[in-house]
Amino acid sequence: MLCYRCGSHVPDGADECGNCGQGFGAGRLDKAKLTGSFEVLRRRQGAAIERRRRENTPGAGIVSPGREPQRLRTGDLVSGRYEIRSLIGRGPAGVVYRALDQEIDDDVALKVIRSDIFESDEDKERFVRILRKARRLSQQNIVRVYDVEWDADEDRVFYTSQYLEGLTLQKVLDLRQARGQFFELGEVEPIVAQVCLALQHAHKTTVHGGLKPSNIVILPDFLKITDFYLAEALGAQRFLRLQEEAGVADYAAPELTSDRPADARSDLHSLGAMLTEMISGVPVLDEGERPSDRNPLLSGAEDEIHARATAADPSTRYRSAEEFSEDVTSVIDTGGVLMSEDLGEGAAIAAASDPHLEGGTLLDDSDPTTGYTDPHVIIEEIQPAPDAPRPLSPQE
Repeated sequence: MLCYRCGSHVPDGADECGNCGQGFGAGRLDKAKLTGSFEVLRRRQGAAIERRRRENTPGAGIVSPGREPQRLRTGDLVSGRYEIRSLIGRGPAGVVYRALDQEIDDDVALKVIRSDIFESDEDKERFVRILRKARRLSQQNIVRVYDVEWDADEDRVFYTSQYLEGLTLQKVLDLRQARGQFFELGEVEPIVAQVCLALQHAHKTTVHGGLKPSNIVILPDFLKITDFYLAEALGAQRFLRLQEEAGVADYAAPELTSDRPADARSDLHSLGAMLTEMISGVPVLDEGERPSDRNPLLSGAEDEIHARATAADPSTRYRSAEEFSEDVTSVIDTGGVLMSEDLGEGAAIAAASDPHLEGGTLLDDSDPTTGYTDPHVIIEEIQPAPDAPRPLSPQE
């Protein structure tokens, strides 16, 4: 399992981390691993929710380094309510602070969006209107969003969310790569499974559109994902431009870089890039390269998951988060994938006839007021799948 404090590998069942001394109790992240069924993890996480309610454990959004939109100091009061306590981190779109919410006397994460991102007051109003939809997402693996405001007096756009104390997956990746270590598939499984649970819930109403390791916070009992609805609130192409400026666009699906709207399969591509990085050291492989070429300890079945998840053509990717999760579990349990059948023209026809795969587009800048229809949308006329999906190059 992973130590949620320092990111080191810890043998299953260990009482503490041999690197930093962090103690472990029952219910840590390794206990959330699947044993062959997507439903098993869902039931276990339900029990974890009740445990954390009883413990009344506070939580916050953590983001990766980036540019600071405007400096706030310890003791500053935002919107007459939030007292700044410390800086958490900087990301492509803004700066995150730890703040005391004086109305509830508890800490929250407060993210201030870069003022230079917005072109007009209408732009700011649109951001607030869309991001407020994130408050409807209520699932254990999704960071809760509370307040979303545009303080016109200070010309400050910000939102608050849970305050969490944990490591981002990006930090754990950095620590592993500094030591020349890959993730074992048994360590990858609970991460993928819990991300898939979050996506399965979110995909009923939206897509993330910018999933990356710095959005995933690893906690003692489970993990949480930050920044749902942020890509939609900023506008898909503007959001992608910020990711490119920050050097974190490698996780974006190719349709996002070619002005095509995102759907659920775009998030699964991003998750596939993260899985690839965990097991091979890089999120994007050279053309024709496989994860097993970089990590000789892999069985080769992982190559199939990589190829399916990161296929350039969305119609050949996994069609749901559950399919993705079940394949990772299957490789551990049986050594092979479950969803290995061809997803070419036949799957496209099946998808077109499935009432759950009908609807409009998501994250489409052409109509910023468009609401959500369905995440599993056919975004364009699906062409026959290529004979063998190839990994993306860094330029795609």
